[in-house]
Amino acid sequence: MGASGSSTRDGSTSFQDSKTRRWGVSVADLYTPTDGLLFDSLNSKLFFSKTEAHDYTISNAALPSQVWSGYDTNTVGLESKATKEWRNPRFSYGVNLRQSESEHPLVAKNILAGSVNLGRHQADSKIINAGAFVQDKMTWDLAGRDFSIIPAVRFAWQHAKPENTYNLFTNTNGNVTASDTAKMYGTNADGQILPALAFQYNLKPDLLAYVQYKRGAQFPNAGQLYGSWALGYFGGSSPYATIGDPNLKTETSDNYELGLKGRIVDGVTISAAAFYNDYKNFIANGYYRRGSNPDLFANLPNTISTLYLTENRDKAYIYGGELSARFELGTWFEQAKGFSARLAYGYTQGCRKIQRLR
Repeated sequence: MGASGSSTRDGSTSFQDSKTRRWGVSVADLYTPTDGLLFDSLNSKLFFSKTEAHDYTISNAALPSQVWSGYDTNTVGLESKATKEWRNPRFSYGVNLRQSESEHPLVAKNILAGSVNLGRHQADSKIINAGAFVQDKMTWDLAGRDFSIIPAVRFAWQHAKPENTYNLFTNTNGNVTASDTAKMYGTNADGQILPALAFQYNLKPDLLAYVQYKRGAQFPNAGQLYGSWALGYFGGSSPYATIGDPNLKTETSDNYELGLKGRIVDGVTISAAAFYNDYKNFIANGYYRRGSNPDLFANLPNTISTLYLTENRDKAYIYGGELSARFELGTWFEQAKGFSARLAYGYTQGCRKIQRLR
């Protein structure tokens, strides 16, 4: 996939060409033994994917420039899920493992004499994710309708490590050194146990009411951990820096939902839900000045006076609701068979507590 465009600023024109390429291959296997002790079915998949996102920018400003930047990612992983029924209970369990390696080259020409390998805007990284889950669904008859309880628990783990930090900031005239980058970046690892519980009741054979709770976790990504910009690029000093934080904590949430989905009457299918999500260690971006927050600049070059920092906030919450309905027009009009109309509405409201967690 490719795209191109141009823009004009301060009397100069910049032209950019972007190309994104994706390759992927996977091997899947479904095993169903005739009399399995541990599972009735086992579904496994091994996969590999490669993504390249390349940008080329040229400017005819007073100092003409050409910049090549890239974001290349290789991902390999394994997923496996098993199911087993013992009369009423229906168990499912599984494991997953994924490793992603990313590189972020940045090269410029004619900014200084000749071609310059600039400091990268994000450290190369290797991120490993692993997880396991188990779930059970138990169903009983309640007033002539199916009533189900679905408990579940999931374990999620992530290990992130920066790589090749020695070439993260090059050609900066000493504004950023290898020892600076060693202080700024480090390994980030965490594991979370995530329980869930749902109750479901069939008001009609094709109309389901439910209430559920899920514990969620969002591990910081590579950009939030190791991203950076303007730390002395193009051989000159810079008054500001935009950087990630390798010490970020995992963002966790408690999510509650009440909903109804299915066919109300012939020709009308709805999906309605109200939800409330409560977050802790919410990941956001902050703005700081050296004079007011000197502790945040301890590991940064002295030339930096302003900092845009990815950080954890104390708490946040989001609540809202959504409603959608599908109308099969052929139910009422013979000539409209095969046609349908869909209406949808959603509302969300959120708030976060502005308190930096260190």
